[in-house]
This record gives sequence, structure tokens and C-alpha cells, in this order.
Amino acid sequence: SAAMGFYGDPALSAYVSQLGTKLVRYAPLTSFKYSFLIVDQPEPNAFALPGGHIYVSRGLLALTNSEDELANVIGHEITHSAARHAAAQQEIASRTSPLAMPHLRMAKVAAYGREQERDADQGGQFLANAAGYNPMGMSTFLRKLGNVERQKIGYSRLQGYFDTHPGSSERAATAAN
Repeated sequence: SAAMGFYGDPALSAYVSQLGTKLVRYAPLTSFKYSFLIVDQPEPNAFALPGGHIYVSRGLLALTNSEDELANVIGHEITHSAARHAAAQQEIASRTSPLAMPHLRMAKVAAYGREQERDADQGGQFLANAAGYNPMGMSTFLRKLGNVERQKIGYSRLQGYFDTHPGSSERAATAAN
């Protein structure tokens, strides 16, 4: 699995998986079983692939200072995964051929705008809170992520203007409400 780019620390992998499993108990019901894996990349990143496959990078784990922060981030990805599942179920129910223009369908499923990111932030906070974590972990994590982004891109750029995702500082402020 090292060739696939997964991080090979069994204890850390078990920890992330247990935390994810705890959050999933409060997530919308789906027909798939969630899996949680650590990707061996230094950039802070997390993403969900169809079917409940949730990935967090070791860079993201390094950036989180608390289990509350990590629970909120994983909850955010679970929310995306459940929303994609619901969208797929709706499409099947409306009898749209799942084989029709698959590249367009995948683009539609993968494309998340500002509103979906905010919804996933709220969903992550809801799941974290339901599982006994502090939902303010979303705000503190996004503030740190914003600092990392600013270090990478510099302060001169108008953050969020060209991005499909809202800027982390904007999301941090929203998550704090």
C-alpha cells in the first residue's frame, strides 16, 4: 500500500478510522460502509470519494492540534460523501441513465461550490457535536488552514475571489457563529 501513497502507521490509521466510525453513527444512512485512510502527502488535505472513501493527508493531521479539530474535518468529508450518495440516489430515482455522459455526471458529482462547502462545514460541526466533540474545532482548524494558505500564496491576493471554495478565513468566521 506504500506504493499507492498511503501512510503506513497502523496506530495512527486505527485512530483516524475509530474517530471516523464514531462520527458515522450520527451521519445520514447510506448503503455503503465508510472507510478512512491517511494519504502520505505533506499538504493539508482531506477529500471524499464516492462510496464513503474518506482520505486525510498526514499534513492535515500535523496541522490539527486537537481531536475536536480532526473530528470536524472528518465530519465535513462524511457530509460531502452522504450528500453525493443522496444526489446519486435522486438521479437513479428520476430514471436518468447512469451511463449517459459519464464524464459530465462525474463532473457534476465532484463539483462543489461555496454553498456546498459551507453546508459541509455545518454538517461536520453537527456530526462532531453529536459524537461529543467541540464544534468550534471547525473554526480553529479553518483559521490555521487560512494561515497556511496565506503563507503559500502571499497576502497580496484577494482571497476567495477566484476560488470555488470560500476562503478559509471566511469559512472560519461562519463556523464560529
